[in-house]
Amino acid sequence: MNLILANIQKDMAYSMYVFLFLVSAYGSVLFAWWWIKKGSASAVYAYVTFMLLGEAIESIIAVKARHFWMAGKLLEYQEFLCSWTWKMRTSITLIAITCIVIHMTYRAIFQPVIKDYSGKG
Repeated sequence: MNLILANIQKDMAYSMYVFLFLVSAYGSVLFAWWWIKKGSASAVYAYVTFMLLGEAIESIIAVKARHFWMAGKLLEYQEFLCSWTWKMRTSITLIAITCIVIHMTYRAIFQPVIKDYSGKG
């Protein structure tokens, strides 16, 4: 824990990865909790939940890579950048964003447009 705090103080990129992890991890838990509490969720809501989870995973992987770099463990850093973990780190986020875009494209093209937004009918 002390090493994390020391790295946060001296490296802006490390700090951003840590904070992005904390916010996106909290967001994914919050969205999942609300989803479970309600019993169901819209497709886009579910995709956003998974997108936040993907961001949390990406961020924690970036924290590990940045830690190797900052600690001077260049061999471990290079090996990590060649690993499947690093190469596949964006997979969940990519799938979630792709689903959102496909879903919204379908809605934009095929869903009828409601012209009266006044609520009167």
